[in-house]
Amino acid sequence: MKEIGSEYWISTECEIKKFQNQERIVGVLSGRTAIDYIIKDIKTYKMLKKVILPSYCCYSMIEPFKKNNIEIQFYNVNENGINYKENDADAILLIDYFGYINPYNKQLADREKGKGKIIIYDATHNISGFYFNADYIFCSQRKWFYSNCTVIKKKNSPFAIREPLKVNWNYIFLKRKAALLKKEYMSGKRKEKGEFLKLFADAEKILDRDYEEYIGIEEEDIDIESIIEKRQKNAHHLVAELKECEGIRLWRQEISKDDVPLFVPILVRNNKRDGLRDYLKNNGIYCPIHWPAINEYDMSTRIYSQELSLICDQRYDLEDMDRQITIIKEYIKGKS
Repeated sequence: MKEIGSEYWISTECEIKKFQNQERIVGVLSGRTAIDYIIKDIKTYKMLKKVILPSYCCYSMIEPFKKNNIEIQFYNVNENGINYKENDADAILLIDYFGYINPYNKQLADREKGKGKIIIYDATHNISGFYFNADYIFCSQRKWFYSNCTVIKKKNSPFAIREPLKVNWNYIFLKRKAALLKKEYMSGKRKEKGEFLKLFADAEKILDRDYEEYIGIEEEDIDIESIIEKRQKNAHHLVAELKECEGIRLWRQEISKDDVPLFVPILVRNNKRDGLRDYLKNNGIYCPIHWPAINEYDMSTRIYSQELSLICDQRYDLEDMDRQITIIKEYIKGKS
């Protein structure tokens, strides 16, 4: 049975090469590396004591601010939008969740920029988001395909700090070995997956403790337009077939022409999210959650306990989408 989800494998083997930095575009290793680099650049020309982040986010987005001794506040986010109140933060970070464009983000960015705030846009969920009117935009490409590069774009001037030059070879080679082994597994040349799962996990441990000031690495030639087309087609199918499914709510009922879904998020009611996730896993479908709740902060939103991300990426076709749909409906029917 074809496995759906989990880590990307290498589709085509290419030369490992460092990202070719430009005057206002820099490639770094990861999203955390990008946030740390942006913080250090801002501090060269502006006081950065306090940042306001969305209440729905990953701890890896918080950690670089914390590590740089910046006070952190949160504005409230739920699946229906943003509740943003006046504050005295020096910078604001915005996200268009899962690639679904929220027009209010642009309005908020324009308004807060007019008040002197630095606008940071996390385009990791929106791979086409480099149009956004922000001082800094970054996109962690590894969430979209096999990559060890996060691209940062600065709007109005060149970066004031030195570009990263060093390479985290321990992480790169470990993850690359894992991705090549998974490629063999997915093609049927390898029957056992324990080795590459351990290698992926070991690589992440390296990144967790050592992510600062590393340059991004490019390893595949990517057709972005093809990725966008495939994801939109798969996501449209999931949404159309699940919008009337009892027991779950879709993050959005429709997908617009500008939306490029990273995943198709659903909210599972009555404490059944983890049960559904396990049922999918037992059927070879590995759906992540975004994200584990962060107990260190009071981030009261039910999304953390209800959200499940359905797979819609370019590795799969409509037959794979139908398999997810069938398993979800099977589980819901059995629990009703």
